Amino acid sequence: MKIQREFLWGGVTGGRKISWVKWRSVCHPKGRGGLGVRDIRVVNISLLAKWRWRLLNGENALWKEVLIEKYGPNACDVVEEGGGV
Repeated sequence: MKIQREFLWGGVTGGRKISWVKWRSVCHPKGRGGLGVRDIRVVNISLLAKWRWRLLNGENALWKEVLIEKYGPNACDVVEEGGGV
C-alpha cells in the first residue's frame, strides 16, 4: 500500500504532496468515480483466508510441511482455533 500511496501522493524528491482524494475513493471502481486500485488490506485478508483453507483441507504441499516443521505438529490445530501461527 505504501508503494501505491507514494506513487499517487509522493513528491519527486521523496517529499509529501497534499492528498486531495481519500484512499477509499481511490479504491472505488472506475465506474463509480475511483481509480480502480485494489485495496491491499482486502487482498491480504483474502489471501490469508485462502492459505488457511488450503492448510485445513489437507493439501500436501511443501509450504505446509515447512509450517509444521517450524511451528510443530499442532500448527494446524492453532489455525483451526482461529489463533495466529
